[in-house]
Amino acid sequence: MTKPIKIDSADSFNLQGQPNLEVQRLAVRVRQLEQELAQWRTWGVVEIAVRNANVAEYCEHWKGRALKAERDLDESRQQIADLTEAPRPMLPEVRE
Repeated sequence: MTKPIKIDSADSFNLQGQPNLEVQRLAVRVRQLEQELAQWRTWGVVEIAVRNANVAEYCEHWKGRALKAERDLDESRQQIADLTEAPRPMLPEVRE
């Protein structure tokens, strides 16, 4: 683990005593990166993967296919249920 960078208060001001905006901008960016690093350390594989646009698109594609397959399966099950519940036609008795 790297040691945190300490910025002396004198570094925050230029020679004219005005705030050094570049140092302040960098300090803000360092804080942002530290927060992002903390998130990366707690995220799981899926949370990291879906932040990649290609992976997210791939997941959406397969989710859509799975949902369609479930709808098709439900429809097939309903058709089978309809066929098994329908009354059977009375066939005439065949005599030889």
